[in-house]
Amino acid sequence: MSGRSRPPADLLRSGPEPPKPPRRARSRRAEIIGAAVLVVAGGTAGVILTQGGGDGRNPAGVKLPGARPAAAGEETRPLSGMFPADTSAKGDGRDQELTAVATSGQTVVAVGADRDPQGGGARALFVVSTDGGHTWKASGVPGGGAVPRWVAGTEGGWLAGAADGTLWRSPDGLAWERGAEGAGKVFGPADRIIGVVSSPKGWVAIGLTPSPLPLKAVPVMWTSTDGAVWKRLSGGFPLPAADELVALTRISAGGSGITLEGIRMKHLEKTPFQRDVVWTSDNGGQSWDVMSKTENRAVTRPESAYDLIPGPAAGTISAKAGRVQDGPDLDPTLTVKDGSGQERQVSLVDIPGVIGHDLSVSALAEDKGLRIAAGSSDGRPQIWTSDGGSWSRATLPEAPERGRFTAVAAGPSGWVATGPGLLYTSPDARTWTASKTLPSRPLLAAGPGGYLIVDVSTVWRSSDLTSWTKTAFGDGTPHAITARPGGYTAAGDLSGRPVTWSSTDGTSWTAKEMPAPAGTALTHVSAANGTVVAIGDTAGRPLAFSSADAGESWNQADLPGAPAVLTVLTAGKQWFAAGTRNGEVITWTSPDGRTWQAAAHQGTGLSGPGDQTVSAAAPLDGTLTAVTVSDALTPYLWKPGEGA
Repeated sequence: MSGRSRPPADLLRSGPEPPKPPRRARSRRAEIIGAAVLVVAGGTAGVILTQGGGDGRNPAGVKLPGARPAAAGEETRPLSGMFPADTSAKGDGRDQELTAVATSGQTVVAVGADRDPQGGGARALFVVSTDGGHTWKASGVPGGGAVPRWVAGTEGGWLAGAADGTLWRSPDGLAWERGAEGAGKVFGPADRIIGVVSSPKGWVAIGLTPSPLPLKAVPVMWTSTDGAVWKRLSGGFPLPAADELVALTRISAGGSGITLEGIRMKHLEKTPFQRDVVWTSDNGGQSWDVMSKTENRAVTRPESAYDLIPGPAAGTISAKAGRVQDGPDLDPTLTVKDGSGQERQVSLVDIPGVIGHDLSVSALAEDKGLRIAAGSSDGRPQIWTSDGGSWSRATLPEAPERGRFTAVAAGPSGWVATGPGLLYTSPDARTWTASKTLPSRPLLAAGPGGYLIVDVSTVWRSSDLTSWTKTAFGDGTPHAITARPGGYTAAGDLSGRPVTWSSTDGTSWTAKEMPAPAGTALTHVSAANGTVVAIGDTAGRPLAFSSADAGESWNQADLPGAPAVLTVLTAGKQWFAAGTRNGEVITWTSPDGRTWQAAAHQGTGLSGPGDQTVSAAAPLDGTLTAVTVSDALTPYLWKPGEGA
C-alpha cells in the first residue's frame, strides 16, 4: 500500500475486508483500563490517551452521527501504508522473547511474546515447525495481552499457559485455541510442566511444584476430559504402588492408551532406595494399572526432584529458546539440535509474523487545516503532519532512541508535543525544537492564555513556548487536565478521594471533592461548549461526571455496558466516547454529557480475534477520525461513519 493518503472523503477505503479467522471465546467480565480525554478547540483537535487535554473551545459544523447499532464491516485502513517510518532507527522499537520451547517427534513449538516496551501491551508468539526445525511458521494466536510461559505436548495434544491463568490448547501444535478465562489457573506460576498428552478419552499433564520437603519439589498431575477444564492433583493420585512417589518423569500416548513413568524413593534421610514404575491408563487418566516396576536399588540422593527429570532421548530433536539484547531492543533466539547433535540457529526475522515493528499514534490534532499525529516509530518519538493529502514525517532534532509522544496541542504561539522525558515545540508543526525541560509524566493543556504542563506535582506554564515558569501544583495527584474558558480544570485524587481542581491561571488551584465513593478513580477530563466532563470508575463501574458551572457542581452518569473507556471528546454539540468491551470497540454518544447511548462496531481493527483498543481520536476536516490497535501491534485509521 502506498504511503500517500487519499482525499478526506475516501481516506479509509481499502478494498474488501479479508476473511476473519474463528473468533475466540471471550469473557463477559469487563476491565476498566482507564479513560482518555480529547477536546476539539477552535479548529484544534487532540487526543491524549493517558491524560486529558484541550483548550475549552469548540468549532461549529463538526459532523458526528447519533448513536445507533453500527453496521458490520466498517472501513479501516492500516497506518503502515500511510505514515512513513524512521529509516534511521536502530531497532524495531519492540521487545521479543521466547519464554519456552518443547519438542515431540518432528514437531517443535516455541512460545513467547512480542511486547511494546512503552506501555502498549503484548501479543503472544507461537512459532512452530513440523519438520524437525527446517521450516517454520508463526501461528496467529489471540493472546489478549497474556504471555505464554510454558508449552508442552505430544502428538494429539498440546498445551501452553500464562502466569495469569490463560490457557491455550492445540491438537497438533499448529492451530491453537485460547481457553475460557482462568482455565489455566490450576497450573500455578511456580509449577514446572513436564509433559502433556491427549487421548480419545481425556488429557493428562504431569509436573513438579516447589515444596519444603527434602527434594524441594513434589509431583503434580492434572486431568481433563476435553483439554479445556482441568483438575489438579497434588497427592492422592489414582496410581497403584504410588507411595513414596517423588517424581512423575515421562508421559506418552498411543492409540487409546496413556503411559506414565515415575520414581518412588524411600529413606531419603539416609541412603535412599529408588524404584521406577510404569503405569498405563485406557480411560483418559481416570484410573491406572501398573505395567512394570523395578526392584529397589540404592542411589545417591539427588539435590532436588528436578534432577530426576530426564533430558531428551538419544537421537531425538531438542531446542532451547531465549532472548538477546540487540541495540535498544530485545530480540528472540531459538536454537534447534537434531538427532545427530548438530545445532542450527533459527532466523526468526525471516518468519512472517514474529518480529513486529513499532508504529504508534497516541495523539491526533488539527489546527487551521494542518493535521498532526504524534506517537512513535520503531521505538523513537515521531510526529507526522498532513494538509489533507499524504502524511510526512517531521524531523526531530536530538530525538532519543526510545520514547513516545502522548500528547500534542496547538495554542497562540504554535504547537507543543510531549511525552515521558519529551518536550518539543514548533511555530508551524514542521520545524521542531527540543526543550531542556523534560517532564516525566506530563499532562498537557493549551488555550488562548498559553500552555500548561502538569508533571506530577509541578506545573510548567508558558505563553510563548520560549520560556517556562515553574510552580508547585499543591496537594493531591492530578491524572488529567483540560483548558476551559476562564481557566483550567484538573481531575485526580486527594488522600484516596476523587477530586477536581480549578484554576484561572494555572498557578493557584482550588480543590473540590466529587460526589462519588472513596476509591473512585478520576482518570481524565475534558471541556467544551460550556460543559466539563470527567471520566472515572468505581470498582470496575465506568462513570461520567458533567458540570455546567466550571466544576462548581457535578452530575454523575453511568456509561452503559460496563466497558473499558479509552477516549472521550466533543464534536460539534455532541459528546463522543470510544473504548472496548470484551476486546472489541464500542462507542457512546451524549448530547450533554449526562445521558449516553452505546453502539458496537465490527470490522478489521474493531472486532474479531485478539483485543482491539483505541489509541487516539479527533475530528479531522470536520469528520471524526480514530486510531485503533489490534492485538497490541497493528494500528488502523478508522472513521466511525454513520454507524457511530
